[in-house]
Amino acid sequence: MKSPKRTTLCLMFIVIYSSKATLNWNLESTIHPLSLHEYEPAGEEALRQKRAVATKSPTAEEYTVNIEISFENASFLDPIKAYLNSLSFPIHGNNTDQILSINVTTVCRPAGNEIWCSCETGYGWPRERCLHSLTCQEHDVFLPGHHCSCLKELPTKGPFCLLQEDVTLNMRVRLNVGFQEDLMNTSSALYRSYKTDLETAFRKGYGILPGFKGVTVTGFKSGSVVVTYEVKTTAPSLELIHKANEQVVQSLNQTYKMDYNSFQALTSRTPETDIDSSCSRYTLKADGTQCPSGSSGTTVVYTCEFISAYGARGSANIKVTFISVANLTMTPDTISVSEGQNFSIKCISDVSNYDEVYWNTSAGIKIYQRFYTTRRYPDGAESVLTVKTSTREWNGTYHCIFRYKNSYSIATKDVVVHPLPLELNIMVDPLEATVLCSGSHHIKCCIEEDGDYKVTFRMGSLSLPAEKEVNKKQVCYKHNFSANSVSWCSKTVDVYCHFTNAANNSVWSPSMKLNLVPGENITCQDPIIGVGEPGKVIQKLCRFSNIPSSPDSPVGGIITYKCVGSQWEEKRNDCIFAPVNSLLQMAKALIKSPSQDEKLPTYLKDLSISIDKAEHEISSSPASLGAIINILDLLSTVPTEVNSETMMHVLSTVNVILGKPVLNTWKVLQQRWTNQSSQLLHSVERFSQALQSGDSPPLSFFRTNVQMSSMVIKSSHPKTYQQRFVFPHFDLWGNVVIDKSYLEKLQSDSSIVTMAFPTLQAILAQDIQENNFADSLVMTTTVNHNMTMPFRISMTFKNNSPSGGKTQCVFWNFRLADNTGGWDSNGCYVEEGDGDNVTCICDHLTSFSILMSPDSPDPSSLLGILLDIISYVGVGFSILSLAACLVVEAVVWKSVTKNRTSYMRHTCIVNIAASLLIANTWFIVVAAIQDNHDILCKTACVAATFFIHFFYLSVFFWMLTLGLMLFYRLVFILHETSRSTQKAIAFCLGYGCPLAISVITLGATQPREVYTRKNVCWLNWEDTKALLAFAIPALIIVVVNITITIVVITKILRPSIGDKPCKQEKSSLFQISKSIGVLTPLLGLTWGFGLTTVFPGTNLVFHIIFAILNVFQGLFILLFGCLWDLKVQEALLNKFSLSRWSSQHSKSTSLGSSTPVFSMSSPISRRFNNLFGKTGTYNVSTPETTSSSLENSSSAYSLLN
Repeated sequence: MKSPKRTTLCLMFIVIYSSKATLNWNLESTIHPLSLHEYEPAGEEALRQKRAVATKSPTAEEYTVNIEISFENASFLDPIKAYLNSLSFPIHGNNTDQILSINVTTVCRPAGNEIWCSCETGYGWPRERCLHSLTCQEHDVFLPGHHCSCLKELPTKGPFCLLQEDVTLNMRVRLNVGFQEDLMNTSSALYRSYKTDLETAFRKGYGILPGFKGVTVTGFKSGSVVVTYEVKTTAPSLELIHKANEQVVQSLNQTYKMDYNSFQALTSRTPETDIDSSCSRYTLKADGTQCPSGSSGTTVVYTCEFISAYGARGSANIKVTFISVANLTMTPDTISVSEGQNFSIKCISDVSNYDEVYWNTSAGIKIYQRFYTTRRYPDGAESVLTVKTSTREWNGTYHCIFRYKNSYSIATKDVVVHPLPLELNIMVDPLEATVLCSGSHHIKCCIEEDGDYKVTFRMGSLSLPAEKEVNKKQVCYKHNFSANSVSWCSKTVDVYCHFTNAANNSVWSPSMKLNLVPGENITCQDPIIGVGEPGKVIQKLCRFSNIPSSPDSPVGGIITYKCVGSQWEEKRNDCIFAPVNSLLQMAKALIKSPSQDEKLPTYLKDLSISIDKAEHEISSSPASLGAIINILDLLSTVPTEVNSETMMHVLSTVNVILGKPVLNTWKVLQQRWTNQSSQLLHSVERFSQALQSGDSPPLSFFRTNVQMSSMVIKSSHPKTYQQRFVFPHFDLWGNVVIDKSYLEKLQSDSSIVTMAFPTLQAILAQDIQENNFADSLVMTTTVNHNMTMPFRISMTFKNNSPSGGKTQCVFWNFRLADNTGGWDSNGCYVEEGDGDNVTCICDHLTSFSILMSPDSPDPSSLLGILLDIISYVGVGFSILSLAACLVVEAVVWKSVTKNRTSYMRHTCIVNIAASLLIANTWFIVVAAIQDNHDILCKTACVAATFFIHFFYLSVFFWMLTLGLMLFYRLVFILHETSRSTQKAIAFCLGYGCPLAISVITLGATQPREVYTRKNVCWLNWEDTKALLAFAIPALIIVVVNITITIVVITKILRPSIGDKPCKQEKSSLFQISKSIGVLTPLLGLTWGFGLTTVFPGTNLVFHIIFAILNVFQGLFILLFGCLWDLKVQEALLNKFSLSRWSSQHSKSTSLGSSTPVFSMSSPISRRFNNLFGKTGTYNVSTPETTSSSLENSSSAYSLLN
């Protein structure tokens, strides 16, 4: 066919003729057949010979010729068919030639925008055409392995529809009735009855098959009753066979209880036996009926049996599995969207067997796999193609293809995408402008691609007309806005462009803000920038500013102006160099393209070439540098595989933007936009993880600012991975080593890639505004397969900043600081360092470097060792002391808790000791693990931090409880509270408040994974200041307890009636010192030194003082909170049968000159009576002492001892 679009109907017919003449035809030559118009010749049209089949004969040869005829009028078809049917064959020609038959085989008709070619009765398209061409799915359901009857478009070459041969289907079905022996006897009445009834039902059912010839019952087998029968037909359609099976069941008497799900069929052919080779061949022809309805396939056992002339037998079984080919259904029916809208196509398969599912376009372009998902179900499968933002590239026909082995199932769906500009692609001018109330201003909206749009400007409810202007590739819509058209002034109005396409879908442009002003203060005027008042700041798209630009290659970005005096001055230039802007727009379009993976290599090559040429412009344009980083970030998410050539183009681009001439541009860029360097590093890592070297040699890339080496892991004994990078221009080098024992655990053909950057660490440090980086390389190592097993990588860095501070091995954690990135030391430690060189060991792969921390001492230094000794020894003593304290309290509990005040005091002491004991135990376990460089589970670290936080807070809140109880006894003398109430309040305060603070802190920070510090299991400070959740409550409690201490001291110093302060001054000062010595460790005053250690740059002396005072707090609690109490001492003495010594000691302390300072008869004890508002003197032995006085006195005694 020369012009299918103008052809109304095309007819193919086959001519078979014989000739005794010797023919020498070129089978590809052209035959000029009859071309009909109103039954008369009206012109010739070249027709192609499609196929020739010759049958050899000693007297004559037969030839089969396919002839194509095109009609302008479809009504010609039936008369032509009638004419051909009326011919009598053979038709004799010249000499000995004669035409044996002429049959119509193929008819092509227009169907909308397509041509549908169907086969005439008795003919079908060959199997290979059905598999690799688009079938008319709505009207053609064919059996896999058989012919289909309709294709979309006529193949350019044959074969066309072929004559279908007779097919004998050997079928079977089960009757759910009991088997009787008479069914084995062909002459029995039961056999004939069954045979007659079944054949009648079979004929009614299978009579609907095209070319149906007949059906015969061949026998019955046991197993209920299995009926075997033969169906002769020419075109066994799967759908028609299922319908025939249903008709058979309906036609047969219900007493036979035929099982519809038991229908099975196999195409039968006669075995071909080669007597000479003693081999027999049996050809199976699968037609889909071998799979029961609703089943995905079935296995049939064939038995091959040989019988010799003397009766000897031999057999073998062969299992054949028949698999159903999927019938696909596409939803929805029609898809018509506009650019920017989303759509999805669901392709549903009725079987779950498939090896591969993919989508492609009508042009054969494979859709990138990120756009579709596939799910398998027990009774089927589905694949969904989802496009979130449609573009013009998505307009067309899409094929959903399910492949199982060599069988293909195809479904098609047309997608119509109407042109409509995306909001981000509509460029407006001005972004903001000042308009005089008596003046006017030109406003416009521009797009890059023209289309059939209706465009208006909208301002509130007003609709303003737009005038179209085309300037090469740029199409603009303009309007001269007059402020006189509105009835208000001194107001800001928003103006939008409104685009409507042929599908009646619309889009709004970004807003244009017009500030309407009277104009008295206008000083700045410019025909392009506009007018403005002093200090006014406006932004304009660079393409519409004073920056030189052309419609073919416009600049991008925004420029900011400020009105200074009477002139507009450029305040900030974020313009993107024109070639870079073009590349950025192409990248944004590429990631929306259905064939993005095919376009990517060419684009990255063009990017590398363009960036290399534009190095000078990039070094003076921070916005252009940022655009390149955005391009790499966008494109790094596209590939699943990157070849060596593509990776070299990526690294060539990176080499330019990390060069020394661009370093100053990086500083400006990161002042304007954060996270740029982290974004670049992440992009390069993603590209390296997608690198696939295949059979090519491992890729190596060496440039001034980036180097890369790689290795492919082979299954047979991989070598140790060793790479060395040297940058002589920067006096830097680095080594990477991965032992082969770890490589053996990786998948075969995995690629290990290492890249080194000499300038990137300084750029990353600018991004996070830290000054503790060392002058060393950043080395990135990745593997293109996920690793689940423990891993170990060793790296050696040349350190050009060896002096001062502690050296840390760190990696770049992209999730830190709200996903902007930061250095993290988890899983890394320094193995050795000799000044200039540092060797790091890490248990994972990513980007690594070393840092010098000026605020932390080197662990190998004398000061670092001293702090470690203080911490471990002190915490050890503290744990032992706290355990001893708890044991002592348990022994003397009944003896020292006889009144409410004493009971609550010892309750506080026990809970303080228990909380501090648990916290210290967690602390020493975690510290030991970290010092041994064990791989810490993140969950375990979070749990340890939570419990340490909770129990340290509990220590403080129980100290607060003790202080508040002392304050309560000082102020509320006459107010009495029950023991159970005091105990409930104490436990709520001691454990409830710490639990609430700990849980809130965990919930607020852990979802972002910034709950703990980078290198220790303790609250984070750098990223979230979570440490304040511990420091602030602790400091508040310290302030409260200091206040209580001052009140206690003031009460002690206040003179009482009858006292002589001057004579007892020495004793009073001693009592003050002793009170402070008791209250300080108990009430947590020493934790005040912790305030100075929170901030960087703290003098190391404060670290040492804080460590000493806090780690020995357990010992202080044992001595001053427990053993210093005379009641505790007496109880211990009584417990160990030393009552006589205790009595003598009590007597001597009551009468002798060495009266204890806490005795109620001593002068200083009278000061304590004043604490409770009493005046005068009291004697413990005075019989007139009231019970209230006794209780108050003992309360004061217990609190202070």
